[in-house]
Amino acid sequence: MKNIIKNTIYLLSIFLLMNSCEKKEFVTLNKDANTQVSLSETTLVLDKNNATQDALTVSWDQPNFGFDAAPTYSILIDFAGGDFSGAQIVPVGTEMEKTFTVEELNGKLLSLGVTAGMATDVDIAVRTKLSEAKYIISAPITLNVTAYSSVLDLSTNWGIVGSATPGAWGTPGIPDLPFYQTSTPNVYVAYVTLKTGEIKFRQDNAWTVNLGDNGNDGTLEQDGANIP
Repeated sequence: MKNIIKNTIYLLSIFLLMNSCEKKEFVTLNKDANTQVSLSETTLVLDKNNATQDALTVSWDQPNFGFDAAPTYSILIDFAGGDFSGAQIVPVGTEMEKTFTVEELNGKLLSLGVTAGMATDVDIAVRTKLSEAKYIISAPITLNVTAYSSVLDLSTNWGIVGSATPGAWGTPGIPDLPFYQTSTPNVYVAYVTLKTGEIKFRQDNAWTVNLGDNGNDGTLEQDGANIP
């Protein structure tokens, strides 16, 4: 029995010694590994009337990491020359291209702080995530893009003028009380507080086109009488 235990300990010692002598292998990231990014366009003027149409495709290739990897990717958008610390980030998982619609790209640009209606250079790069601690960011490509405002403009060139308004009959520096568009074409609405007096409706804070009501019968006429 003692011999069996002795032989078992001896064999176990040899096994542990062999394991401790095995060569440990480490993987090393290829120093030249990086993603090469391309854009379908280099200059864009975004139009809200084409909101659902494709605007831009960002694509890239998978580099030779020097070992088997399972990378995930994110697209970074920053002002040209930025360091991407405040970039807009668009995760795409394991996909190797991303197509933005006009509305989607415009939203990212406005969130970044791009001024609507102004041509602006932005840098686009791809961040490759290999682990929680290891990222690679590609060389950026510059896109010149003009975004549009996403704020709905309901203003009109119509207003209310008269002695019942703060601007009276056109006090310099005080605009007419404004009308706004509604969901019905050519039907406008104004949210105003009037005092006792008279009013008329006019365009562009001028008298070229002005509407009054002759006979106070609820029907408007060009150059009509003041409305009490």
